Amino acid sequence: MDRLPEAVLNKFASDFPGPKHETEAERAVRIAARRAEILSFRPRDAAEAMLATQCIMLNMLVMNANRDAAVQPPGSAARRKIIRDAMNLMKQISAIYEHLVARQSRPLGEIDRTMFEALGLGRFLIPEPNELPLDEEAFSAIIVPLHPAPKMLQ
Repeated sequence: MDRLPEAVLNKFASDFPGPKHETEAERAVRIAARRAEILSFRPRDAAEAMLATQCIMLNMLVMNANRDAAVQPPGSAARRKIIRDAMNLMKQISAIYEHLVARQSRPLGEIDRTMFEALGLGRFLIPEPNELPLDEEAFSAIIVPLHPAPKMLQ
């Protein structure tokens, strides 16, 4: 069973924002570059690819914050706030990356289909390649049962 299906990887790469008036060719190049950037973290499954995507996305925010801080007057309150927010983002990136490295240092456990179905989950989170139509996007049917809404929303 493939723990990192192409559909999931492509979805993560295509979710990165691009320029407003981007052509299809430019979009394809951008997605391919983001996909290569995600793969540079060497993710073994969808969870690790998600962590890599978060690191990349937060790094983009830090670069934008640095750009925004550079146009503010030196010593202004706005500049200090932007720099403080960028420092908090860098701490988050560091924490996510440390979690990713720790996760990659452990072996991946085997998924037992019998146990999975005995728990009433019905089907794998990541369907077998022959179960997912090529034009359908990846989805997760398990997140909702594992994380119910808070009492006030029910």
